[in-house]
Amino acid sequence: MAALVRADRRFEDLDIVPLADPVAARLLGDLPVEERMSSMHVWLPGGAVRSAGAGVAELARRIPGLGPAVSWAEGSSAGRGLIDAAYRVVAANRGRLSGLVADAEPTRRWRPA
Repeated sequence: MAALVRADRRFEDLDIVPLADPVAARLLGDLPVEERMSSMHVWLPGGAVRSAGAGVAELARRIPGLGPAVSWAEGSSAGRGLIDAAYRVVAANRGRLSGLVADAEPTRRWRPA
């Protein structure tokens, strides 16, 4: 997922931080370690965190034309369930899928110079 996000110029303002990084621990400190390591997370400027399918939905909102569909899907339990199920399928196959996309380097904005 990180490599796909980094390859898309619509996401240039996003930082990718490995889950085991101390920066991730600081940003996601309210999440227990097991939960932090179990899925992707999108940390929003106000401090809110969207994880797993909700994180994917947050990223999808940035893709032109998908915002209304994402809002519609998140508006029902069935839609949220579909997003979560799709995320779980991708997450369960991340090892196989990772070979299809080059690794993304972590961004450095969060790091002291």
